[in-house]
Amino acid sequence: MDTLFHAISNIVPNGIDSINRGERTGKPGQAQPGPGEAPNGASFADALARARAKSDAGEVKFSRHAAERLRDRGIELSDGDVAKISEGLDRAGAKGARDSLLLYGSLGLIANVPNRTIVTAIDEGSMQEKVFTNIDSTVIIPR
Repeated sequence: MDTLFHAISNIVPNGIDSINRGERTGKPGQAQPGPGEAPNGASFADALARARAKSDAGEVKFSRHAAERLRDRGIELSDGDVAKISEGLDRAGAKGARDSLLLYGSLGLIANVPNRTIVTAIDEGSMQEKVFTNIDSTVIIPR
């Protein structure tokens, strides 16, 4: 019996009672992560913020549908235009938006903000008497 107790004591340094109390074991002197904390000491919020920063630094993408709509309507966007649209996505993302209507001059763009993807484009003529659904925000981007 002493041998069994000695073997368990080597495996569980704080004793059997620490298991019953739900204490964490590990290397002596090494802090264990708490709830919502990553093993390296960073919190989930920190990890999320880093992931969002990477996403925010990403480029604006255009779905095939949006690219076709722009082409069909003869709308060409310059690098400067895309940079302004990217800033609009940044502003929407900072407010927690997920699906936004971006109004850029006479152009309307529906965007999935977390993916930084323009999913469709509407010119001024097509916007007359239209209803936009499944959006949670609108961003007005100055030209």
